[in-house]
Amino acid sequence: MKILIVEDELLIARTLSKKLEKMGYQLTGIVSSGDAALESIRKTPPDLILMDIVIKGDKDGIETAREIDQNYHLPIIYLTAYADDQTLERAEETGCYGYILKPYLEKELHANIKMALKKHEQNKVLKEEISRDPLTGLFNRRYLDEFLVKELHRAKRNKSCFCVMMIDIDHFKRFNDNFGHSAGDLVLQRAANLIKKNVREYDVVCRYGGEEITVICPECAIEDIFFRAESIRETIELDRIVYQSLPLPPVTVSIGIASYPAHGISLLNEADNALYEAKNQGRNRVIVAHKTQNNPNIAFE
Repeated sequence: MKILIVEDELLIARTLSKKLEKMGYQLTGIVSSGDAALESIRKTPPDLILMDIVIKGDKDGIETAREIDQNYHLPIIYLTAYADDQTLERAEETGCYGYILKPYLEKELHANIKMALKKHEQNKVLKEEISRDPLTGLFNRRYLDEFLVKELHRAKRNKSCFCVMMIDIDHFKRFNDNFGHSAGDLVLQRAANLIKKNVREYDVVCRYGGEEITVICPECAIEDIFFRAESIRETIELDRIVYQSLPLPPVTVSIGIASYPAHGISLLNEADNALYEAKNQGRNRVIVAHKTQNNPNIAFE
């Protein structure tokens, strides 16, 4: 397991690093400020962070921990000489995994690290379970909303682009009406699997609702996403599904595309508008959203 130490007293940090290495842990670095901690995490993500509350820079350890939790969801244990109620209350609000007072015992430190790593792994499994759609195995609408906000912040911060695909199965109701809901479920599951196979590993595929599936593609230009969308459309159209020994009619999809910053920050709405345009033009096609007048630099929550 890899650990990052955030401590502004060099002697304490070096002593701590030796103890951690003796316990069998690896270090990703020793830093003394919040900004340096964030930079270190971007370069080499650790499994856990040991954070002093009083550190150098504009942000103290608690403010830094809050930013780390929002962007990276890494477990943090505070190491501090301060135990007043106000400090404890601020620390608890960040969802920390431990709080050890200096001078600490080596056994106490080791036990806290093991418990924090175990709790973090359990939380990851739980979050994965509540973030998935049970029918398709895709991420659900709740996860989509959370991820999209983070991706907007990341793209704005890095001045990068990303794209959104809104995919809808054409005439989906006919499958349910003519062959039953089990056949409709099979069509949706098959489409979900084909979409996942035709996107990158780090693209995020979510069930938006009903027969609509949304794909978020980080670091992707609009030209690239168009060809990827066309590949998805063609793959699904060429697929043949057999249900209870009977071949189902070919499945087609309509796809709407929007990108940041070209289409502003309301990407789901813009992609949805493009999707409806694809349907109005006859379905089974890919449409890119019209350029919007929205300012991509508008603040968002």
